[in-house]
Amino acid sequence: MKPSSYADFDPDRAADEAALPLALRGRPRQPALRPPDTAYFDHLPAQVLTRIRATERAKVSAAPLFTLPSWPRLRLAFTSATLSGAFVLALWVGRPVAPPMAPTAAPAALLAGISGAELVEYLTAVDAPRVSVVELSNLVSLADADLSPALVPVSDAEVQQALGELPLDDLYL
Repeated sequence: MKPSSYADFDPDRAADEAALPLALRGRPRQPALRPPDTAYFDHLPAQVLTRIRATERAKVSAAPLFTLPSWPRLRLAFTSATLSGAFVLALWVGRPVAPPMAPTAAPAALLAGISGAELVEYLTAVDAPRVSVVELSNLVSLADADLSPALVPVSDAEVQQALGELPLDDLYL
């Protein structure tokens, strides 16, 4: 016949049994741990070292042939190089392509085809754009340059006649 609990044998444990949860009250307890052998602590360092060596041998045998100790740094370098390359490629591929330009005549040839009367008419038109201060400052810097009369094929008489016909108002000043 088995006893139902240790409380039947030891009256001091009755209080301990009552303090346990209901699920653990009827279960038998493990016996108390016995003290270790006297030579246990003498053999313990050797046992620990043999276990460490066994795990190191297992790690060495399971290690891959090619290891990268600096793998996180290489991964960062590869990632940044890839993203930079993708960015440059996107800019290079997405750049607008200028349409091919038709060959045009030289500016001197274009100016030669315009008569002096047309130039004066254009410059004196009401809706013609006015000259800004910045453009005037550029003209002052160009005054020292040698502008050949071949650029505007107009005689001095035509220029004087056109200037005489212009109304001089305060609008132009």
